Amino acid sequence: MQQRLQDLASFTPQDIEAAIARNAPDEIPLVPLTVAKLSDDGTAAMHVCVRLARHDDPQVRANALISLGHLARRFRSLDEALGRPERYLKPSDPRGPADQLRTPELLEAAARKSG
Repeated sequence: MQQRLQDLASFTPQDIEAAIARNAPDEIPLVPLTVAKLSDDGTAAMHVCVRLARHDDPQVRANALISLGHLARRFRSLDEALGRPERYLKPSDPRGPADQLRTPELLEAAARKSG
């Protein structure tokens, strides 16, 4: 049985790519959360989350956006090239306060904190 990314003590970029390629329902929603929590490379982790923010599964997209916020707080920056987070929301996504109003503001506030 293939080990899931979230079960590994450490991982490489190849492990992340393999998890994304597997697209397993019990693994893929946790990939952005795992990468955001454990990665030492903030920029690479943000780019993984941006990729997953475009995923077909709304739970994966939501976790990717939450993970971007976590990365912005952890590394005290948000890559400007990523653009505003709401651009990753699809018109069919459920809209609520976290998706619609607070997510962009929280990400921007986290990125502005400089210590």
